[in-house]
Amino acid sequence: MLPLTEFPGFQLVCEKSNFSHEKTKHQEQIKKHYFNFRVQLFIPECGRLPKEMSHLLSQLPPYYLVRGLPLTALLQEDFIERFVRRGSVCALSYDTRIDQDDSFALLPPGSLLLSLQKDTYETLGLQGKPSVYAGRKPLHYVVNIDLTSPTFKSGKKNYERVIWALGENLSLKFNVLVAGKGSRGMDHSLAEFLAPFGGHPVLPEFSTQTVLPQSCPTLHSNQLAGQDMVGCGAIELFDWLGAVTAGISCSNPPDGYPSSLGCPEPNENIQQGFLLNLTGLITPETVLELLQQVRNFFSEPKFAPWAALTVHGFADVPVAWERGEHGFHKGGENLYTFIVFVDGSYWLLRATGTQDACL
Repeated sequence: MLPLTEFPGFQLVCEKSNFSHEKTKHQEQIKKHYFNFRVQLFIPECGRLPKEMSHLLSQLPPYYLVRGLPLTALLQEDFIERFVRRGSVCALSYDTRIDQDDSFALLPPGSLLLSLQKDTYETLGLQGKPSVYAGRKPLHYVVNIDLTSPTFKSGKKNYERVIWALGENLSLKFNVLVAGKGSRGMDHSLAEFLAPFGGHPVLPEFSTQTVLPQSCPTLHSNQLAGQDMVGCGAIELFDWLGAVTAGISCSNPPDGYPSSLGCPEPNENIQQGFLLNLTGLITPETVLELLQQVRNFFSEPKFAPWAALTVHGFADVPVAWERGEHGFHKGGENLYTFIVFVDGSYWLLRATGTQDACL
């Protein structure tokens, strides 16, 4: 692992491993980054979407958008028993600003995390704690409610107090994104539950494009830090990859001002590259499937020496990795990239703002 690299308002952690290694963390990394809004795949020396991946994208299940949903709807015993206790659902407030508004996230297997402004917190009267990013005079608080606790059932004091606080005392409503996981039957049941509240399904959207010929960094899977005149390191690659996936040229134009971005050296020319953009509420299960398809892509000889799968988390979500509190600060970034090599090894690059923590 490379030491933590910190830029103003930004952190980057890099490590390398192999998918076949008994201590590989790739599944743990993906499963504990719950709320993803964009997945990008870049493959050099590739001109089109692999057939198997195209089939996977065409079969992605919908997520659901519910506007003005009372938060108490997610606390109904029927919802908890059918979805929460089975670990088959996640949800988060939508169109909220984590540093200025009330917001929430429902994490599997059943933690409801409320991120509240001071006035809301004091009015609710629920037990919580100041945000770790609140400073000496807290204006923001966090409340964590375990929906799977034996005490969180109708008739129990804990349950009745939460229902009263969030329903009668201060009726909190949010625009909400909800995603299920599991069988199609489970997805159908979730749709039926949300329909009376105006919930409607939304399919993830994806687009593809061919990247024009350009220089591409030379990488060696065993050289995470890079080596002069031999291969580029993970940090140099991260900057270049961000520019490519954002559609920013890393070549100086013949006229006008020269670009401050350039392809790190050593590099090599590629004839083309393939770029996939997938957007929506993307579950960890979908990311795992996509990563497996990237690995399968290299099961047969290819011109591509590596592929990059980047996953972007929502900026305004109360939690990014596992249960760690997430803050916005300057940009709310929380993302990670897998560089997958033909030999089954990979680099894992995790990037966050300064108000965050990654595994």
